[in-house]
Amino acid sequence: MRYFLIIALALTVISCGKSGNSVTNPEEPEAEGGVAFTFKSSNAKIASDFPEPTNVRVLVRRFENNDLKFNAMTDVEVPTDTTVVISVPANDGYQIDAFSYRDSTASFKPIFKVDQVSGISVTPNNVTNVSLVLESISPSFTIPDSVEQGDNFDITANMDGFFNVSASYTSQYLVYLKADSSYQNDFTNENTDYSDVYGSGSNDLEWNAVSISEFGGQNAYFQIIAKLAADEFYRSDENKFSFILNYPNPYITDTLKTFVKIPEGGIGVDVTY
Repeated sequence: MRYFLIIALALTVISCGKSGNSVTNPEEPEAEGGVAFTFKSSNAKIASDFPEPTNVRVLVRRFENNDLKFNAMTDVEVPTDTTVVISVPANDGYQIDAFSYRDSTASFKPIFKVDQVSGISVTPNNVTNVSLVLESISPSFTIPDSVEQGDNFDITANMDGFFNVSASYTSQYLVYLKADSSYQNDFTNENTDYSDVYGSGSNDLEWNAVSISEFGGQNAYFQIIAKLAADEFYRSDENKFSFILNYPNPYITDTLKTFVKIPEGGIGVDVTY
């Protein structure tokens, strides 16, 4: 299903309300401008049985010398033709992030597609038009085709486009790496082996000296679970870390795996002389 959402942004300092809007505006000048942007979903789903998103969340942020100077957030149910208006100060260097997700009564809300634009300038009494097209995230991985049971090996990945910011003060997401003897079709990060925080200036992920002590003679299947960590992504009534992105995604059959070889045996001989 294709849906359209037009959002126009100009400057008002408001608190969280029933509309889902939130604005944080520390020490911004009085001059006002606006940003108007349109984004739409692709006609094609990520997979044929992939569910439809229920919401789209949009963040407008401006960083200066690693400080968050402005932050606005809105959340809209989709599909919709709603126009949301939020005021923003006239200034340079705005970053806009948008992502679709499926709302859930569970402890997690799976993220489907994202987009990010940066370097947006807003001039007084003018509106800047920005277009966002939400796309699925497919991290690129480097992992050995096979490893020997108990030996160390490295896994690297890149998650370009997934909520990166130039400011080094904040980590945008917490990433878990989980290994199992079969592909686990779930969103949980239970029994994960490795975790770290990422997203402040770089979306490169590295797991060094990974060791698989089991699964000998079979494949070890990996799953990466990324949870949004920055406070700006959440309303005050939401559980932090509830927005989650998995790869491979539980709705598709892609796998990330390596074959675990059993070490070759030998003969030990005692020689007495």
